Amino acid sequence: MYDDGRIVRHCSSFEWSKVYMDNAFYNDIFFYAQFVTACNESREKFFLWEASTATRLLSACYAYDIWHGLSSFQKHDGFVEVYSFATTQKNIEVYNTYFNHMDLLKDFLRSFKNSMMLQDNTPLVLNATLNSGRVE
Repeated sequence: MYDDGRIVRHCSSFEWSKVYMDNAFYNDIFFYAQFVTACNESREKFFLWEASTATRLLSACYAYDIWHGLSSFQKHDGFVEVYSFATTQKNIEVYNTYFNHMDLLKDFLRSFKNSMMLQDNTPLVLNATLNSGRVE
């Protein structure tokens, strides 16, 4: 999320991405602000969704069976990096991974971030348009 309102979004579910964009959940200031204000530029912070204030975004996640979320927030000059992990409502075992294998999640994030960088160390950004159920 950039200070000027731009976002770069990668998601494993096209259906959820469409719902997210159609409902402008990226503007859910009540969800994002509670975490962004709690972090600083010196290090990444993790937050469990269930411990946060209920918002339109979280209600929609629950309705789409996207739950037990853990999000990583880190401030930078001009933008905030946000990465989220989630599962189904029934999969409460995911907390074992969150609490006992945080190193695996951090390694995954490091690898993902590195894969999104070009050789000159600039981020890979794809311009995409949602059209008729396809990303073009």
